[in-house]
Amino acid sequence: MKKLIKKDKRKLIVLYKQMHELTLLECKKCRCPFSCCDSFACELTKQYAKEFWNIDLIPTDNKKLPFMSETGCIISPHLRPSCTMHTCEINSLGIKKNDKEWTNKYFELRNKIEIIEEKRFGDI
Repeated sequence: MKKLIKKDKRKLIVLYKQMHELTLLECKKCRCPFSCCDSFACELTKQYAKEFWNIDLIPTDNKKLPFMSETGCIISPHLRPSCTMHTCEINSLGIKKNDKEWTNKYFELRNKIEIIEEKRFGDI
């Protein structure tokens, strides 16, 4: 694994934030908002933040979802890529039904993220 240069790190953080803003709206509109959040995802997030960003995450008092507060997840979007990228329709269908513009925006952001992440993970 290679280290990212500061410029790429900053860009990646911005891109993940944009992705979070896009996908969060979908989660809020879901029949069961935030139902995809689980303790396994929290554990993956904890490991990812430490391994790839050298950050030790501090949990909330929530026993079921260690990084969930009353207002939502407390972890920055770039530290939880699988959560940030997730929407149920993308996960199950590969598109957002009846919204080509949203789907295109999602994959445009995802592609930009993947290009930078490839620099880091390309040798794994």
